[in-house]
Amino acid sequence: MRSLVPLVLAVVTPASLSQTCFESEPPLPIVGDHPTIVALGDFDGDGDLDQGAFAALSYGSVSLRSNLGAGGWTSGYQVWISFGLNHFDFLDVDADGICEIVATSSAQELRVMRNTSGGWAGVSTAIPWHAGHFAAGDLDGDGDLDLALGAATSAGMSFVLFNQGAGTFVAGPGIVAGAAQIAIGDFDGDGDLDLAIARGTSEILVVHNDGQGSFSSAPVPVALAAAPVRLLAADFDGDGRADLAASQAGQRVSILLANAGGFAPYVEVPIAHAAIELSVGDLDADGDLDLVVSGGTTSVLANSGNGAFVPAGVLHAGSSSYLDVGDLDGDGDLDLAFSDPATNSVRLLRNCVRSGTPTCFGDGSGTACPCGNASAVGAVAGCLHSLGAGGTLRASGAASLAADSLVLRGASMPNAPALYFQGTSARNAGQGSVFGDGLRCAAGTVTRLGIATNVAGGSRYPDVGQESVSVRGAVAAPGERHYQVWYRNSAAFCTPSGFNLTNSLRITWRP
Repeated sequence: MRSLVPLVLAVVTPASLSQTCFESEPPLPIVGDHPTIVALGDFDGDGDLDQGAFAALSYGSVSLRSNLGAGGWTSGYQVWISFGLNHFDFLDVDADGICEIVATSSAQELRVMRNTSGGWAGVSTAIPWHAGHFAAGDLDGDGDLDLALGAATSAGMSFVLFNQGAGTFVAGPGIVAGAAQIAIGDFDGDGDLDLAIARGTSEILVVHNDGQGSFSSAPVPVALAAAPVRLLAADFDGDGRADLAASQAGQRVSILLANAGGFAPYVEVPIAHAAIELSVGDLDADGDLDLVVSGGTTSVLANSGNGAFVPAGVLHAGSSSYLDVGDLDGDGDLDLAFSDPATNSVRLLRNCVRSGTPTCFGDGSGTACPCGNASAVGAVAGCLHSLGAGGTLRASGAASLAADSLVLRGASMPNAPALYFQGTSARNAGQGSVFGDGLRCAAGTVTRLGIATNVAGGSRYPDVGQESVSVRGAVAAPGERHYQVWYRNSAAFCTPSGFNLTNSLRITWRP
């Protein structure tokens, strides 16, 4: 049984106050011993993200679990990759829509493992140097994923493996000598992917790409105060150029913002724990990229929108190690997975910035709106009302019976009374049926939650002093419910009814 512990982190930015909200789940034990590297990817082709963890004391195997959707996982099982595994990730290197396991090992080879009907099958490519960490991107502009690999030893060189189109690779020449971390990004804004290489010194070497996979023989040094532990590339300030984040000893992360002349001087962001692993994603759904940092403890650095970061709170205090970010439950926000050697498991933190799945739209994808008043495809809204918009329903917070913080939020409606209600099933197999000027979608046993008056087109339930959704809706056990807002629209517009409805929201309540 899942034990959910809502964790709300206040993130203060110059422009606004955002929140992140995470639900902690019980450990998912791995098959093997001492998980380190964790990766997410769809390796069974069903459209959701599965998980894998390198069992370090099992030397060359990865422990896998498939995602069943809505928070469920298969039992773990182990796949042997190669003796002396150094690094792995899930990548779709043959462009068939299903991720392969791609791994480097001490055997001086690249292993590509495919999930076939007969089980996992591997192909090896000999490589010119021992490789450790790698990054993926289309380096030669031919539409498939190539690999940039950092040398695992001081005697090696960083180099590129070019994808030949079916997941087979050919090595390019060595780029720079020495053991290295490597990141890929368009640092100069010219439309192709460059390399950033950290070799254990207090500078990063940026190697520019000519667009066809040929790299400059004159790397550009970028100074830091100390050697990076890990290197990550992403566009933190939204200017179209990839920037760099480097975790470093001394409990700090350095941010390097790319500009027309190269990089601005680094800015150090102090944190309250060791900084080792880095991952990136828009965790608070405000449109910019935040950082997750782990090193025993896992915490968030929130982006204020211009590439300036502030510590936003601790997500997990314990033995967290490697991590990855992805939408594990399909609700539109980014969840976290990280390895936890103390419990020999993978731990999941589910993001509840957005909760539930919008359904039953008034865009013509289901039942037609009554007066041709369809909303735009992609609006994720109900049928249009007299003001020319479709009402929307979204939610935030934890749909947890033990600690319900769910808030339903209606928007894009007229300033008029609005009834929030709950149903136990979806009407007409989720297509809805005509009701007033819109579609009735929530059905079964219907419960009135409360009436609100829209201000600036919006309202919420619960508001201050109102019962929680689970209490008011008498949700006594885990399961699925459907929510909708029925609002007044008295203008002569469509039918004589004078009302309309938002889209529906399907929410799975957890213990």
